[in-house]
Amino acid sequence: MVSRTLLGPSSGGVEVSPDEVLVSTQIATIALGARFQSIVPVTAGTTLGMKIANVPVVFLGNAILTRLRLQTVRIVAALLFVAIGAWLLFATVATMKV
Repeated sequence: MVSRTLLGPSSGGVEVSPDEVLVSTQIATIALGARFQSIVPVTAGTTLGMKIANVPVVFLGNAILTRLRLQTVRIVAALLFVAIGAWLLFATVATMKV
C-alpha cells in the first residue's frame, strides 16, 4: 500500500491512502454489476468515470505546483481539512438532542 503524508513524515500529518478510494470504487462496481447483471459495461463505465474524474485533477495539480511551492499547497490542504472537519463536528454537535 502506498500512502502519502500531507505535512511530512515526522510532523504527525494526515495520511492519504489510494486504497481507500479503490475499495469504495470496487464495492460500487460489484453492487452495480449485481444489480444490472452486466459486469463488463459496469466495469468499463466505472473505469471511465474514474479517469474522467481524476485526469483533470492531475493536470490542475501540476499547474498549481508550477506556480506555488509544494509546502504552501500542503499547508493550505491541511488547513482546509481541519476547517471542514471542525465545521462538520460543530454542525453535528449542534443538531444533537441532549
